[in-house]
Amino acid sequence: MSAAGATTADVVVYTATAGGVTASVAAARPGAKVVLIEPGQHVGGMLSGGLGHSDVFGQEVAEGWLNVRRLLWVTRIPLQTLTDAEWRRGPFGWAWRTCGNGGLFSFTGWYHQKSLGSFRALATRTTDAVILTFSDRKPFVITPDDPGGFVESVKTIVAR
Repeated sequence: MSAAGATTADVVVYTATAGGVTASVAAARPGAKVVLIEPGQHVGGMLSGGLGHSDVFGQEVAEGWLNVRRLLWVTRIPLQTLTDAEWRRGPFGWAWRTCGNGGLFSFTGWYHQKSLGSFRALATRTTDAVILTFSDRKPFVITPDDPGGFVESVKTIVAR
C-alpha cells in the first residue's frame, strides 16, 4: 500500500556518488524500478570532484583579461566580448557538475543549472558569486573576495 503521491521502487539508492550511480544503473538494467536520492546539491562525489588540485586563489582584471590564480597556473579569460557582470546569491543552487572539481577548496569546471544553462565555474564558495556573461561563449561564474567591487571594476570594461 502506498500513500497518495508516494513513489514506489524496487531499489532505493541514497547518495549519487559514482558508486551510487553505478549501483542504480546496475539495478535498473535487469528491469528494477530504481530511485536515486542525492541529499546534497551536486551529483558525482569524489570521482567527479577531486580534492582541490585546481584550487582558486583569487582573481584580478588586467589589460582586458580576467586572470584567475590557481595552484600551479593562471587561467586567463579574455574580456573583449563581456556583455554583463552580475553579483548574485546562490548561483550553484541545484547545479549539476558535468565535468570538473567540487572538492574541499574550490568548485571548478563545467556545471549546468536551469536558470543559467551550461556555465563554467572557477569558484571558492557556492553561497554567492559573480556571473560574467559574454556574447560569444557560455557564462563564467567566479567568487571574488569583494564581489560588489569586482562587478563595478568589470562594468567599466563593458561600458567602453
